[in-house]
Amino acid sequence: MLSVLTERRVFSPYGMNGGESGQRGLNLMLHADGRIVNLGSKTAIDVVPGDVFRLMTPGGGGYGPAADNQAQEKASTKRLPSFALRGSVLDYTRKQESA
Repeated sequence: MLSVLTERRVFSPYGMNGGESGQRGLNLMLHADGRIVNLGSKTAIDVVPGDVFRLMTPGGGGYGPAADNQAQEKASTKRLPSFALRGSVLDYTRKQESA
């Protein structure tokens, strides 16, 4: 017996603040005799040896418009901190590079 209790199989995960919806999930039963059955989100079925259950999880919804996210990513990479190697970090780096 296989029991399935999942969400976001019919309705996509919603985005927030202008973000796009995520992908819906999918529950498939690949029967040993070659049949493929979409199980939906909530069910219980009998299974036999050789049957395979495939659970495809939903993707999360986005946050904010895609153009805003790309601009934020570019801005955040420009602000990455730089630091001088010193102390144990410098020692470790030198040993790794000399090996």
